[in-house]
Amino acid sequence: MTRTAVPILIALFMVGCAKTDPNAPSAELFLQVIQATPAAATQRLCQEVNTRLIELPREYRKYETNDSSFAKFKVLAKLGYVSIDKTKIAHSFGGTVDGYSVALTEKGREAFAHEYDSKRCIVEWKAQQVKDFTPPSDVAGLNISRVNVNGQQTYTGWATDAELRGLFKMRDLPAEAEQTVILVLKNTGWQVLESAQ
Repeated sequence: MTRTAVPILIALFMVGCAKTDPNAPSAELFLQVIQATPAAATQRLCQEVNTRLIELPREYRKYETNDSSFAKFKVLAKLGYVSIDKTKIAHSFGGTVDGYSVALTEKGREAFAHEYDSKRCIVEWKAQQVKDFTPPSDVAGLNISRVNVNGQQTYTGWATDAELRGLFKMRDLPAEAEQTVILVLKNTGWQVLESAQ
């Protein structure tokens, strides 16, 4: 064996024996950690949608049925979210006039729960790939990394219906969006600390 071969063999032996750090930051590792945490891998996102269904139940006189809000109720009735029933409405000068009673159905109450709050959590975001991340740094005694993740987003529930989205003047949803997830390094490895929406 030559003199130059011995140092090369020693160097190869040392490289082979060297342990790789299983917690070394990488896009692949961080994506695995995020996808192993259901709350971070799939997130419900909210947006402002004013459906004005809080005003139900309500009665409309026959001459009020040309109103744009009543036209909205006709679409909702066709889809099973409200009921529209003929009724007699007391007139302020006595007697009654023909009209309609509009109310949420059971399907409508389930779909539009918490209607007094216009923030609707109707978008589902799923993590697809890590865009980039900050080098791990010490923040208040924690070793953390901010990870920017690209993901696919889709409307859920009643918002999957294009007609309803049009009715409530909802914007088209970009197919992809970026979310930030905070990871923290613990003695057991990287874990999701929180998702920053």
